[in-house]
Amino acid sequence: MDHHYTTLELCHALEGSSQHIPSHQRFHSFAIDSRKIQPGDLFFSIVGENTDGHLYIEQALTNGAQGVIANKERLPSKLQSSKIPLILVADPNMALRDLARDYRSRLKTGRVLGITGSNGKTSTKEIAANLCRFLYPKTNATQGNFNNFIGVPLTILSASLDASWWVVEMGTNHFGEIQTLSEIVKPDLALITNIGESHLEFLESTEGVAREKSGIFAGMSPGAIVAIPSPLLHSTIVSQQAIEHDINLVRYGFTNWKSDIPPDYKATLLDCSAEHTRFEFQSHVFEVATGNLLLLGNLLGVLTLLHLQNEPLELLSEAVRTLNFEIKGRMQIRNMESYVLVDDTYNANPTSFCEVIQSVQKLYPDRRLLVVAGAMAELGKHSANLHFQLGANMPKLGVKYLFTFGYNDAQYYREGWKSQEKNQSTVFHTVDLEKLVSTFNGVVKTNDVVLVKGSRSACMEQFVNAVISYENRSRHS
Repeated sequence: MDHHYTTLELCHALEGSSQHIPSHQRFHSFAIDSRKIQPGDLFFSIVGENTDGHLYIEQALTNGAQGVIANKERLPSKLQSSKIPLILVADPNMALRDLARDYRSRLKTGRVLGITGSNGKTSTKEIAANLCRFLYPKTNATQGNFNNFIGVPLTILSASLDASWWVVEMGTNHFGEIQTLSEIVKPDLALITNIGESHLEFLESTEGVAREKSGIFAGMSPGAIVAIPSPLLHSTIVSQQAIEHDINLVRYGFTNWKSDIPPDYKATLLDCSAEHTRFEFQSHVFEVATGNLLLLGNLLGVLTLLHLQNEPLELLSEAVRTLNFEIKGRMQIRNMESYVLVDDTYNANPTSFCEVIQSVQKLYPDRRLLVVAGAMAELGKHSANLHFQLGANMPKLGVKYLFTFGYNDAQYYREGWKSQEKNQSTVFHTVDLEKLVSTFNGVVKTNDVVLVKGSRSACMEQFVNAVISYENRSRHS
């Protein structure tokens, strides 16, 4: 934090009361992990699913914490009567959000870009952060995918008040979370990457996802700009929510995108390969070191917003040339000895899975496509059916061989595949990694393209690591 909060200011912002701590005591940094306390820090006793920060207050104080945010009822019994420096609040988790909300109000000259969507949030955040950083070195952005009720406040509180840009990623898996985060972040402008079948366990349907993602409008000022892709699913829901919040929706898209509503800002692909793309936007030619169509779409969304902020297109073109799209587990293309391995193991849902298959097909139209799939998580009661439908759709999308791996609902890919594919020997399922690798090595051929994808819980990176290790051993044997 750039701003030093006194105990009195903290009590006011957090609706708390202090004990055994001077009202003029100043805090300039904080922590939620007692192991990472720096001398003078303020320790938030965050309550998580698996632990409770109140149990680590003594460790935090031993490590140099100068004060503790806590709930009195949750204090361990031996600390109830101790004279430790406390700011007592009803809910330390809420207090963290309240402090972030107060800190955001102190940003006077910088701009805040909020990013949400079913897929591509983190990669879009990286694109936006790097473009903004090229234009304005003082740019802060979400680290990793810290996009929830803990991560977003941490992002805000770690940002500089003299920064030109804050780029903040916002995620959700329950109704109302995006609205709450938006009311903390108060984006000056925002981007919704897409609407898809994500977090259906609690959001129930893609219509529910559209309503939830539209929550980003809640913290924005009337007339603020939000960019959406022209073929956005349930755009009627999003548009209606935008009208209710007096948000200015702008649509972006490439001229070859199929959409019922034409984009307000469009780009034309000039040439595209796996490693390089040229496209024209607002009469300027942009060159970028990727052929990933999903990343190109997200890049166009960011460019649209920055163009509308009157950033010079000449400088944006220079900035785009500097982008590095090598993000681990996100459409990471590895040239193996005889085939191409596309590592997209970071996460998965039905929408992103189909989009990635189509993107890979366009990059390598003349090659045989194999898919190695792990289960998709957080799909609730729809899970088995969505796995089945995706498996049934894969042959239609051009997949020639399907490997499915793991427990949960991964087996339903296979059942769906079998319902559509006459050649039943083109699908293989196992829960044994060694068997998966050996079977795969017996099937893969020279010039094949192999897409590996699954949710984080499926740990499909272990397959990627296994085949890389196998190839390395083969080369040295």
